[in-house]
Amino acid sequence: MYAVGSPSASLSRATVPAAATPEAPTEDSGVNIRPIGGLYAADGVNNRPIGGLYAADDVNNRPIGGLLTGTEKSGPQEHPASGAAGVNNRPIGGLLTAAAGRGRRAGGALRGIRKAVGIARDRVREDIDAAIARDPAAATRADVAFNSPGLHAIWAHRLAHQLWQHPSTKPAARLLSTAARAVTGVEIHPGAQIGRRFFIDHGMGVVIGETAEVGDDVMLYHGVTLGGRTLARGHKRHPTVGDGVTIGTGARVLGAIDIGAGAQIGANSVVVKDVPAGAIATGIPASLRMPTEPGEDPYEALFREPALFI
Repeated sequence: MYAVGSPSASLSRATVPAAATPEAPTEDSGVNIRPIGGLYAADGVNNRPIGGLYAADDVNNRPIGGLLTGTEKSGPQEHPASGAAGVNNRPIGGLLTAAAGRGRRAGGALRGIRKAVGIARDRVREDIDAAIARDPAAATRADVAFNSPGLHAIWAHRLAHQLWQHPSTKPAARLLSTAARAVTGVEIHPGAQIGRRFFIDHGMGVVIGETAEVGDDVMLYHGVTLGGRTLARGHKRHPTVGDGVTIGTGARVLGAIDIGAGAQIGANSVVVKDVPAGAIATGIPASLRMPTEPGEDPYEALFREPALFI
């Protein structure tokens, strides 16, 4: 201990520095400095408070009240919640909403796929049923499904026709129709419009042109041609065949003509004019006649006209 007034006590008091007064921060390197809870942060931008903290980057910083999520760039506009540099940011609630929206869209797409698959399955079943009803040689569904080239041709065409609706997939549609022709012997242009329960018996040698239109419940035998009579592009060149029409082996139906619903066209006939609904057309060129009995079933009329099967 030192006595009061001793030299040592005076020396001790003289060497104790006075408490330093904190100095206010000054500008350095041309930036604005602002306090953050008693701390300072300096960079090349204007800093703003973020719940007592600062975040510095190459853009103006914005307040965030928690976690931040970044979205697409759109300039330095401020949002109630923001953060990542150079982008507008939205709060977590917005992210959850966006995720829910994507989930709904994905669910809608999945439902659409399931619906399309269900429709395709139903169409395949009715095609098989139509084949069994018209082909006495058909034994079972499996037999028809695996051994009917006519069915294989129409199933391939249905897919090719869908591809044909989009310019970017038209080449794929043509390749598919060519492959189906090689496998089945049936050539159907992807642009042809064909209805439901269409059946080609035996299949070999059938040709259906691009602008042909075929209704529901139509049956063709092998060697049938639905062709054109002009080389003009961009015009209807092929026949329009109504519902319930039967066209016999080797028949040629040529040009943009109409074949009425329920009409029957004989084997090897050449048809170049319109055929009324319910009429029977036979010969080269085809001559027309109507059923001889009122209410006569057109299918039964087939058996009274030998030319239909020649």
